[in-house]
Amino acid sequence: MPISLASIKANAKSLIDETNGDYITSTDWDAYVDAAIRELWRMYATNAPDSITTSATFTASPFSIPANVGLRFVQKDPGTTGFYNLSPTSLAGAPHQEGYYRVGDSLYLTPGLTGSFALFYLRAPQTNASGATNLDTILEQFVEYIEVRAALKGASKRDITKPELRERLAQLTQEIEETITRDAGLPTQIIDVDNFDSRLWY
Repeated sequence: MPISLASIKANAKSLIDETNGDYITSTDWDAYVDAAIRELWRMYATNAPDSITTSATFTASPFSIPANVGLRFVQKDPGTTGFYNLSPTSLAGAPHQEGYYRVGDSLYLTPGLTGSFALFYLRAPQTNASGATNLDTILEQFVEYIEVRAALKGASKRDITKPELRERLAQLTQEIEETITRDAGLPTQIIDVDNFDSRLWY
């Protein structure tokens, strides 16, 4: 059964006894939940990017890059035995090197390139700000992290301390890192979630 973002917000509020309070606005709580989702998404982007990678195919440039995504690579002739990854270049280098370059929100191929292409990118997570109502399926197993992290942001807003929640957050962060990297077959990377730029997840 899908986990709704509204239920995550309600659980986060209950962790700091804010269930019936109105000190923190609903808009603020939505932002706290979204920030926690992006932090968790960042762990996937760092340790297991293939799990949140998707692609879009195109045959000519310029190609409009989807909004709020993290670019990974561009592939020529995807799905064929002769596929290969193109090298990123620049507008100045385009006449001299086969590849692709970005100008604003558009992707350009260097002159002379023909065929089919695929842009592989890290998709953005489902959040309140994106208009979603449910949590991404891949994050459901770690929903407690989002609730605790959002609750701590609410506690900070109210100038109250919740050491037990910060301790639980540290435990959850370690467990999540170990789970993600184990599933991806990679060594664990230490992530300091307190230093994330919550405006972007990638």
